[in-house]
This record gives sequence, structure tokens and C-alpha cells, in this order.
Amino acid sequence: RVGSDWAARGESIMPEELLTKAETAKWARVSQKQIDILAREKRFPAPIRIGTRPRWRKSDLEAFAKAESAEGQVK
Repeated sequence: RVGSDWAARGESIMPEELLTKAETAKWARVSQKQIDILAREKRFPAPIRIGTRPRWRKSDLEAFAKAESAEGQVK
């Protein structure tokens, strides 16, 4: 029954969608350089690293967008 605990808690084993910097920039409608600047200034979700490659969790981006729209302004 190893591994069945996650199902009992209602957790998913589906992998999270990860976006490249180019995909993230397109999603956010900004340049890739702007993604770097905003993330460095902590005004955008930080990437996770797969080796040396940055990737953004789509769920993090969606949560960020939802929080920004709730505030009514971009920081």
C-alpha cells in the first residue's frame, strides 16, 4: 500500500506543467530580459532550476496573476 497515502489525501501524481523562459515571457507578454529583471527584483515568481535551466511552474504564474488582479495593480 505504499504510495496509496497520496490518493487518500486527494493529492495528484500528475506532473506540474513547467514553462521555459521563452514560454513564460510569452505568457506574461514581456521580454525574456524583463522576466530576469522582475524575478531578480522579486516582482515575479522565481524559477525553479532543472540542472542549470530555469523553469516556471504554470501554477505559480497563475497564482501570481490572480494575486496581482486581486490587488488591482502590478507591483
